[in-house]
Amino acid sequence: METEAVYFRNSPGSSINLVPASAIKRTNVPNICLSDFKAGLYKLPSKYAQLTQELAQLSPNTTLFQKINLKNGRTVNMIVNSKLIPEDRGIVAACLKRKHIPIPTNTRVLNLTINSYR
Repeated sequence: METEAVYFRNSPGSSINLVPASAIKRTNVPNICLSDFKAGLYKLPSKYAQLTQELAQLSPNTTLFQKINLKNGRTVNMIVNSKLIPEDRGIVAACLKRKHIPIPTNTRVLNLTINSYR
């Protein structure tokens, strides 16, 4: 897997946080109970099977982002350990591992896992 440096604006509440059922009484965006998230995955059409399998492996305390990489202006989808996310607003620099998941359209989903912050 190749790594990539990205820079993005962090704004709390602009992501999806997957949490254990014991952490919340019920799902409300941005905090989604992991079991609710996984149940929703299996409602996706079968043509998204590979994406569904990848997302079904996520664990609690995971955050999903879609941000603009300020370095190049491209959209970046990230899957991140929630404990690594700063609570403050601001610009974040992160070193990411890139993983491509093909989906049956003319686009692709780019899942990135934050490796470390600088």
